[in-house]
Amino acid sequence: MLIRMLQTGLRTRTLSVRRVPDGPGNVVREIHHTASALKKKRTTPRFEEEEGPMKSEQDEVDLFAAVTSKPSPSKPPSPSPAPSISSYPLAAQNTEQAQTVVERHARFLVTHGSISRFCGKKPSTRYLPRHRALLELLDLVHSRAELDVFVDTIIGWRQAKRQVDLHTADCIITKCIDLGHPQVALMLIANRPKYGIDLSSLSTARALLHALVQHARPSSPTASESASVEPRSPVTSSALDDAFLAAALYPQFRLPEVSTDPISSAMLLSLSNSIDDAEARKRASALKRELEAQKDGIRSGSAKSLFATKKERAWGADGMLLLPPELRWQSRKETR
Repeated sequence: MLIRMLQTGLRTRTLSVRRVPDGPGNVVREIHHTASALKKKRTTPRFEEEEGPMKSEQDEVDLFAAVTSKPSPSKPPSPSPAPSISSYPLAAQNTEQAQTVVERHARFLVTHGSISRFCGKKPSTRYLPRHRALLELLDLVHSRAELDVFVDTIIGWRQAKRQVDLHTADCIITKCIDLGHPQVALMLIANRPKYGIDLSSLSTARALLHALVQHARPSSPTASESASVEPRSPVTSSALDDAFLAAALYPQFRLPEVSTDPISSAMLLSLSNSIDDAEARKRASALKRELEAQKDGIRSGSAKSLFATKKERAWGADGMLLLPPELRWQSRKETR
């Protein structure tokens, strides 16, 4: 009814719309409307906002949010550096080293037990061992007792009709040299049918001969230590015989004779001159005669050229002056 009266009055112009007088409510409404309009006018496209400078957090403060004290972010405590081993007491270091030795020996026993299944004339398993089985056990050998156990393992390995490859043989000889027991390596290569260990290269043979020569020198610190410790299975009766036996085994492994190798000859001559013994002087004289016989082959060019490293030349530096001039010149020319 009211709507119909208003529509009739507006058509007949009997009613007129008067302006609402200014009041507090109207002012508030204008402020609200004006603020909304200005905010819409200030709105910029999205791509312009991204290109402009970044707004700080202070420009977008919420006026109606409750005032709360925001805690300042605290830095996490920096971890204290771990103390070095040198700062530990000596007793603690000894305890840790003892635990390391015990753990390593325990791993050695476990590895030896797993390999023992494949050894012997009647192995307890029909499966084949891994290719690196012996090398894994060799890496854990760090004492003479463990080395003896490893040698027994090689015997069982050979009884099962298994072979020792050349790389493993070189590692075994190197391990014996590093542990200070070159006589064990000499025992392995001297009895090849039993152990199956070969000298694969002239460098390995020179390294073994150098270790035996150093072991046989009277001034060597290892000579006095080995005198009180009886070797496991001595091949010869003296350390001098060990060195000359190792040199005599060169042709057995298809290596050149010691008289044609200046490095090996120089090491043997140096050892013979350092020992005040009639037998040593006799062997030195015999070796010199063999070296003198090589001069004709060197002059004619029929002698083979053998490679020698600087380290190997340093092994025979003392005895190099005892060689004939032709052999000394040849050894210098071979060095690369």
